[in-house]
Amino acid sequence: MNNIEECNDSFIIIEILQKSFITVAKEFGFTKENAPTFSAFINKDKIDSEFSKGLKMYVYKISEKAVGTIGYIFENGKYNIERLSVLPEYRHKNIGKELMEFIENILKSRSVRVVKLGMVYENKKLLEWYLSLGYKLLEIKEHKDLIFKIGIMEKEIG
Repeated sequence: MNNIEECNDSFIIIEILQKSFITVAKEFGFTKENAPTFSAFINKDKIDSEFSKGLKMYVYKISEKAVGTIGYIFENGKYNIERLSVLPEYRHKNIGKELMEFIENILKSRSVRVVKLGMVYENKKLLEWYLSLGYKLLEIKEHKDLIFKIGIMEKEIG
């Protein structure tokens, strides 16, 4: 049985994020040295800090095995979708889409009208996927700790 449930266990979240994002890190040449804040290199202190700032995380389970994550946080007057990931062996099965719909529905039920997210702008396949879900690219940002650009995307959900 598949289901999505809230998860506050940073070890479960970290394991999925690291295993999911390491494939992206390898594809684009990200390392701990040149992209220390990238999700493939996340640690317990970072995720616990995000939890303390209000991050809500959810896991997608198949037969009790957590295979994907998604979350949201309210920052600077906006709701941001965070930490979408699916383990490589479970990709291309619509899990990411289910997670996005799940989190959008939670936020809609709280009368949220607009959601934002940030993504690796150079990952054109992912950019196209978000566009197909109705997100619009608002801006492209550079960050001093990252060797890639961040695509800031937004979608009206309510």
